[in-house]
Amino acid sequence: MPLLKQLMNKPFEVQNVEIESHELKFNTTFSNSSNDLETRQLATIALTTPEGIFRGEFPTLDLAGYDAPGTEAVIGNARANVEKLVGHSVNCGDIEKLESFDSATTLGVQSALVMGGLSIEPTSTYVPVKASAVVSASTPIDKLQELAELGFSRFKIKISPSVDLGWLETVVTKFPNMQIDVDANGSFAGTEVTTAVRVLMSGVTVFEQPFSPSESNSLEAEQLGACTQGEQYISADESASSPDAVSAAITSGAFNAVCVKPFRYGGLGATLEAAGSLLESGTQVQLGGLLEAGVGRTMLALIQNELDLSLTGDISPASYLYEAQPLPDLTLVDGSLSLPT
Repeated sequence: MPLLKQLMNKPFEVQNVEIESHELKFNTTFSNSSNDLETRQLATIALTTPEGIFRGEFPTLDLAGYDAPGTEAVIGNARANVEKLVGHSVNCGDIEKLESFDSATTLGVQSALVMGGLSIEPTSTYVPVKASAVVSASTPIDKLQELAELGFSRFKIKISPSVDLGWLETVVTKFPNMQIDVDANGSFAGTEVTTAVRVLMSGVTVFEQPFSPSESNSLEAEQLGACTQGEQYISADESASSPDAVSAAITSGAFNAVCVKPFRYGGLGATLEAAGSLLESGTQVQLGGLLEAGVGRTMLALIQNELDLSLTGDISPASYLYEAQPLPDLTLVDGSLSLPT
């Protein structure tokens, strides 16, 4: 049985549950299409079991305009529900069946259970996965060169319609063996489709969420989708806010890939099922974030390994982004990500 499914089937007796919040400080200011961030919040859970204390991470993001749960709301919902676990032996599948648990609570508990399993189960079937670096547009080329030399295989570049196309073309040319992706977070208007086409024609591998969800099925979105060449993808992220929205995004013809974020599906099992269905239909899958600390990144690496995805997703050591975080972290070894030890 693949490693992740082994871990998901491992039961633990819960003796106590604690939930906390932390502030993560970025190593450098993090910029996307509309925000400059110095810090972000992290919500964690600690399960006390006879085998030890296992910590997990809840998916949260406190930014307007994102279809993401806020930290305080996640903590409130979790605290209202997790006490029912005390005194019971549970595995990841059991957690997914609890109707009172929302998606964020489910994933937080599941991530702790997975980390518990990792401390006990042999991990010899895990194949280290490629590492991704998220960078801002116009990051100096020498900084990108440093990341490439460290072994990162993918650059995910946060862009807006004002992106320096000359810089982007230089990056694609300078790093021909890298997976170069751009993420617009829906910042392009339909009237800016010409610029969007030029971004695609620069040679990037994936153009993630060019247009807002309201314009994702527009004629301009279909026009951009028709411009993909070879192994090139337009990926739905904000447009893939639910399983039904994923189906609509693919049917529109404007997307041929989906950014799969586990919090949208209700748990690990549902995420694996949804991603597997997309792959069977010929749609490419990339794993997305909102799991920012070491434990969340570890869970994404396990999903990547389980599905043997050809496109690298948002997977990196948490230490790449943050000065410090309280959870076990992936390690970058010879260009690939190894599990925490």
